[in-house]
Amino acid sequence: MQGQTGRLWSEAPGVLAGIGDGEAAGGCLDTEIGYGLSAPDGLTGTLYTGLGPGDGGARKWRLGWWFTLQRLHSLLLGVEATRREPANHNGAGKAEHGVTVRGTLRW
Repeated sequence: MQGQTGRLWSEAPGVLAGIGDGEAAGGCLDTEIGYGLSAPDGLTGTLYTGLGPGDGGARKWRLGWWFTLQRLHSLLLGVEATRREPANHNGAGKAEHGVTVRGTLRW
């Protein structure tokens, strides 16, 4: 007979609280690292790279650059390149590439 403490380790997260249907939840780790560089006229550029999970167990690589204008704390401009590799990258699926340009202006 298994005690209540043993149930905590054998059940999927959320099942004992009535959340979920008993399927094991998969963990994920999304990482990002960046370095900011100051430029003249209050411009700061931050180069960053990241690795995280994509849909269906895929891996998603990111590389980008954010610009912030110090005079206008609410102005951000950035560009990001991504590469998404399928979960079983054995030649059956091709990697997908993309570029995203973002801008934020708050007033």
